[in-house]
Parts: sequence; structure tokens; C-alpha cells
Amino acid sequence: MEYNSCQNQSIKSKLVEQNVYLLANPIVELVYSADNEDTYELQETFYQCDENDDPIEVFEYWLVSEWFARKLVEQDELVLFDFLGMYNLWGRQTTGQAILLDHSIGKIAESINILEGQENEWKV
Repeated sequence: MEYNSCQNQSIKSKLVEQNVYLLANPIVELVYSADNEDTYELQETFYQCDENDDPIEVFEYWLVSEWFARKLVEQDELVLFDFLGMYNLWGRQTTGQAILLDHSIGKIAESINILEGQENEWKV
């Protein structure tokens, strides 16, 4: 599956627009500086190691829809549900490119059959 054809980039862009709400790095920084229960929950969720015992690095934090958060977890992405009792927080492990270009976004789009030529293809 070619995730980054022009048509599929448009489809993935629409998927991201509908489900990724706000860059939350400033909010996360405030929570970390408070050193409270929310801080510990953040650390527990985002300070993990991979199968080689190397730390997983999170570059960006995004507020996302609950549906999208669950789809991200299916792609082994780090997500904290009910962040501050209100939001779902995705710890994005890449940076420097549009979110729609992340491999996990292509996998999500493919899994729900919305890419070009698939059963539920989105027309954009």
C-alpha cells in the first residue's frame, strides 16, 4: 500500500484534521513543573523503554479524540487516556514532518479501509 500518494496524503490529512486537536507541549510542561499526581501519571505513561531497554523518546504531545487514541494504541503508540480528566494525550515519537506522514497514521487509515482503492475510500 502506497501511503503517501497524493490522494492518500489528502485522505490522511482529513483523518488528522478530524482527530488531532492541539499541540499540548506547553500544558505538559506546566503539569511537570507542578510535581503532583498528574506528573506521576505522565511519567508512568511516557517514560518507557523499548524491547532493547532503550528509553522511548517523546518529542511532541498532542490532544486527540478518544477513537483516534485507541487506534494509536493499536499501533503501539504511547497514549495517556483522560489526561487531566478531560483529554487523551498522544506522545508522538517523531517530529519535523507533518503528522499525516507518520507511519502509524498510514496504518490507521489502512486499517479502517479509507485509503485510495479500499472499500471505504474517502473522496477528498
